Amino acid sequence: FLNRKERRRSSAHKTFRGDEFNLANNITILKMMAKNGERRIRFSDVCYKINKRGKMQERMLVLTDLSIYNIEPETLKIKRRIPLKDLEALSLSCFADNFIIVHVSSEYDYLFVSSRKTELAVYLMAAYEEILGITLEIRFGDRLEYRSDKNIAAATRELVFTKTDEGIQTQIVMKQSKTK
Repeated sequence: FLNRKERRRSSAHKTFRGDEFNLANNITILKMMAKNGERRIRFSDVCYKINKRGKMQERMLVLTDLSIYNIEPETLKIKRRIPLKDLEALSLSCFADNFIIVHVSSEYDYLFVSSRKTELAVYLMAAYEEILGITLEIRFGDRLEYRSDKNIAAATRELVFTKTDEGIQTQIVMKQSKTK
């Protein structure tokens, strides 16, 4: 993401950890993966999903060789599975923040907050290219649009980043629907 995204000084020396929670040895997770023909966990971390009402929900994000899982961390209940082939793009701001949007072509998108967003993006890009043979699109900007609900027409939001003297201010705003 060289010259496209600001970095924190501390991030230059971070090492990628991949499966942070060693879920490759968790029987519940292995059974879940086997049902979908998945063999490998590339990434796991606890992060925050921002729901359609703008509320933060703690989630375990698991990236396998074929899918992304949104899992309730207390119960290990699967909240959503997104096959990597259904991804449209990733969006990141140009600033040093923790937001990442996973755009899903046929459904609503996911807005996550993760201190390991760069690592997640790199693993997602590699997995996507491995199964589809093409590069996953990465969008950068200070205004990032996403679909926050299944009712796509009524649920377009915009994540707006503003640089202030205190740091980066982030705001989620409703997009106005265009009328003919």
